[in-house]
Amino acid sequence: MRVNITSSEAATWRAFQIRSIFCLLLALPGWAQAAQCITLPDFRPFGDIGTNDWRNWTDLDRIVFSTQNNFLSAEMIADGTRTLRQRFVPSNEGSPRVRMRGNLPEQRGYRIRQRVFFEEGFDWGGSKEHGKFGFSLSGGSIPTGGSQATDGFSARLVWRGSGDGSAMLALYSYFADKNSSFGIDFPTGYTIPVGEWIDIVTEISMNSNHGASDGSARVYINGNLSMDRQGIRWWSNGKQPAIDSLTYSTFYGGFDSRWAPDYDTYMRIANVCWEPLNESELVVQTSPDLNLDPSYGQSNGSSASAQIETRLAQTHQFSLRQRIENAREISRLMRDLTNNAQTLWWLDRTDIGYANAQLDYQWETSAIPSRDSDLITQLENTNARIEVVLNSASYAQPLTEYGNRLKQENAEISHQLSVALLQVAQTRFNQWNCQINSTGWPCNAASSQLSEGFRSRSYLQKEPQSTATTSAYAQQIWEASKATLYLLP
Repeated sequence: MRVNITSSEAATWRAFQIRSIFCLLLALPGWAQAAQCITLPDFRPFGDIGTNDWRNWTDLDRIVFSTQNNFLSAEMIADGTRTLRQRFVPSNEGSPRVRMRGNLPEQRGYRIRQRVFFEEGFDWGGSKEHGKFGFSLSGGSIPTGGSQATDGFSARLVWRGSGDGSAMLALYSYFADKNSSFGIDFPTGYTIPVGEWIDIVTEISMNSNHGASDGSARVYINGNLSMDRQGIRWWSNGKQPAIDSLTYSTFYGGFDSRWAPDYDTYMRIANVCWEPLNESELVVQTSPDLNLDPSYGQSNGSSASAQIETRLAQTHQFSLRQRIENAREISRLMRDLTNNAQTLWWLDRTDIGYANAQLDYQWETSAIPSRDSDLITQLENTNARIEVVLNSASYAQPLTEYGNRLKQENAEISHQLSVALLQVAQTRFNQWNCQINSTGWPCNAASSQLSEGFRSRSYLQKEPQSTATTSAYAQQIWEASKATLYLLP
């Protein structure tokens, strides 16, 4: 019997497993042996929470807590749930930082679950509309704030305002290969509701050694897989990569008042629990649903090849955003060229990558990317997944050809995206009446970044480049363009 499993079905199976695990753990008397939870009191007023409270609530060692206790309280709500409530007060850096860190037993992977509630009237911030929130996992030197350290990692939940009164959730991550001055968003595509509880489960798995890119990050929201990143090298030097810290980091910002809300806002967190991942969860597994008949896909192979050829021939007729949609359709058609379960699983991961790249907040128009997007990273990750597809199992020769051509198409899209953003940066540079080789701030710094972007573009224009080289230069153009735009807001 032929069974056709889509990426959403595979994700649903995984989400079902996660929900089942947590429900079973919560029901078992011995659950605390496998996982640990924060135990909050019925009530503690703002200004009355200290380091000893965190130590008692978490049962963790070496607690470090910021002095911003005026912005935290503990309250039981009407249904009996004990919650941690945070008050955000506008400041010249967004809002006061509220941070806590405690030591976890070192593990390669952890899962953390929390319920979050943004109270009615929540303001996503000023023109920057960005903030960090909740509990997260980290390790080593815990790089944040523009740190380029590669002997640790951090992965915090953030909101990103969309400019229309809504905001989306992402995992803001510092990792060894991030190719950015600051952290990089792993977007979930989930629009955060106000006035509703949301259940967030984050799974982080470290790379197995400094040279390996086999780490991962997943986010499940209300039981649904919303973000899945594979092939991450979280850190590349120092001690053996491991998760060793639970952190709470919640604030607007940012470094100036553009991040600040217009008024005081409030958020609640409840049911915070964490546990190590077991060995089977540290490596990518194919879904048990993928018990495919050996003949699956072969009957449609000829038709799929014809459609792929047509789409590859038409790609230059599309806008950049349409080209990503076209590439996504090609990756879907490639499913009909194989019956290998592992290959199909990775093609589903590729589909998720393209879906993340199509999210509205990533784009100003169908031809111009947003400066705050991570489109280049999304396409690089997609190419890494296609490479796994090509190496995963035996398959028909057309799959190899189309996989390599799709990687080339992704690299070309990255090139065009970076050049489009470079043109936006040049326009902004001219609007500020800056000149190349300017000496006054911020034009001098912007001039340096813009010049770097144009140098990288000229290298790409000289002669045809390999897929890897095109992607690398596109990344350089992208980062230089983003830096110019941040310098000249």
